Amino acid sequence: FFFMGAEKDHFGFEKLTRIVGIDKYYSGEDYGNKNHHDGNWGIFDHYFLEYTAQKLAEADTPFLATVFNISSHPPYTIPKEFEQNWPGQNRARKSISYADYAIRRFFEKIKQEAWYNNTVFVFVADHSVRSLIADDANAYNSFRIPLFFHEPGRGVADTLSFPVQQTDIVPSLLELLSYNESFTSFGTWISDTSKRYIYNRYGDNIQVFDDEWMLGFHPAIDKALYFYNYRKDPQLKINLLGAAEEAAVQRELEIRVKAFLQRYNGAMIKNGLMAD
Repeated sequence: FFFMGAEKDHFGFEKLTRIVGIDKYYSGEDYGNKNHHDGNWGIFDHYFLEYTAQKLAEADTPFLATVFNISSHPPYTIPKEFEQNWPGQNRARKSISYADYAIRRFFEKIKQEAWYNNTVFVFVADHSVRSLIADDANAYNSFRIPLFFHEPGRGVADTLSFPVQQTDIVPSLLELLSYNESFTSFGTWISDTSKRYIYNRYGDNIQVFDDEWMLGFHPAIDKALYFYNYRKDPQLKINLLGAAEEAAVQRELEIRVKAFLQRYNGAMIKNGLMAD
């Protein structure tokens, strides 16, 4: 299942769901009540999540469902009846509080279902919002987003102190499901405590992070442009590119980002992103 309160093929999601084999797509058009539309994106969260809960209650188990909520996003529109709630918060933070309220209502409904305690829930943002970052947004803090797993049947709480990324979600879920077939992923399972490397794109640069350092590499000119200790210097004020005392770390990260690009580009050219 894929649920999103916008129009049917917003962001091309309907095409994507067909490609990856998702059977059912529910959109704001399927919801059918235009009076609950926010005037910009689609159906307000608390209405559409209630609709989602109803559809999941009818589903055969086991199932995979993805819900893409829309309200905690510019222009941060919330229903008029909630505008006086959460006094003291600005428009953006009110939209987040409203989304939290909608998700809480959703969980109050689904926790009565027989499948609830046997389900793994993954919460993740698709991107950060730079305007909401307290300090000046930069190549490091622009990529800090919430990501957590919720397993109602386990009752285990833990906080990770090492970096993870969105591509870690699939291998982590497959590990939890004891999946032992081959698959392709650019991430790793979150229970793996060996040294990790995170990749993202910032402008024209591909960035690689370990648990202390980050390097920005420009593929078009085949050159690293910056190298920071983001733990000690989160505002990225001191570019240590070429610093002799950290040359080994810089070289390792540069090799890793080149290998990452080579693997990805080669797979795209040869259609090699699917496991054999």
